[in-house]
Amino acid sequence: MHLLAPKRVGKREERGERVNARAAFALLCNPEGFDTILAAEEYLGALGSVQMECWECEVCGYIYDPEVGDVDNGVAPGTPFGKLPDDWVCPLCGATKEVFKQL
Repeated sequence: MHLLAPKRVGKREERGERVNARAAFALLCNPEGFDTILAAEEYLGALGSVQMECWECEVCGYIYDPEVGDVDNGVAPGTPFGKLPDDWVCPLCGATKEVFKQL
């Protein structure tokens, strides 16, 4: 899936070229302080070379999959569990990260 780039991006995007939707979302959420879609794409590319594990909430059984993220709560696809915000909670039951176990 690709999106047309938002306004505050680099030269490639200013030309209206299509960009990776994951990178565009990462730029919009901006957890790492990206200033262009290219920077977000490079970051996500580096993440792609790292195997990311799923984590399960021991309270309700929700599975956090880093490939999917938690878009409804502002967590971009490709965000490893260890990079989730400290105040992130299970979207189903509200449990804290401490009750999740790695699968």
